[in-house]
Amino acid sequence: MSRSRHFVTLAVTIFGVATAVLLASSSANTSTALADGRLESTRANTAAASNNATNADEQLTTVRCQPVEVYASTRLVRVKCAAAVQGIIYFGFDAKDPPNARNFLGLMEDALTQKKPLTIDFFMSDTSGDSLGCKKETCRTIEGIALSQ
Repeated sequence: MSRSRHFVTLAVTIFGVATAVLLASSSANTSTALADGRLESTRANTAAASNNATNADEQLTTVRCQPVEVYASTRLVRVKCAAAVQGIIYFGFDAKDPPNARNFLGLMEDALTQKKPLTIDFFMSDTSGDSLGCKKETCRTIEGIALSQ
């Protein structure tokens, strides 16, 4: 019994260390922008490792968004934030990817009804949502989303 307890303790410890390393390495590739446009941390260029690009638009950017509107259609799931970040006030996702669109919409609705902010990952250079109704002047495609405290 003591041997299996030791194995479980060891496995949990290894899992915890691996998770911490993974989280630490993934946070180095993001930047956090506050709703008023100020950067909370330094921006790291995710494309630099592969092609030495220095274009800031190729960086994965993370913003905190206080939702004021949630929109869903057969083409687009979109959230409007209380304040724009570098002119971007909307964040959308292709509704033709039903599992992710459903998950994103659920988080958006929860944030709106609970008055909690969303943390949204996106690429400033990604204007692919324009064809869905996510206008390139004011909207970016969501790469990842989280409900925040």
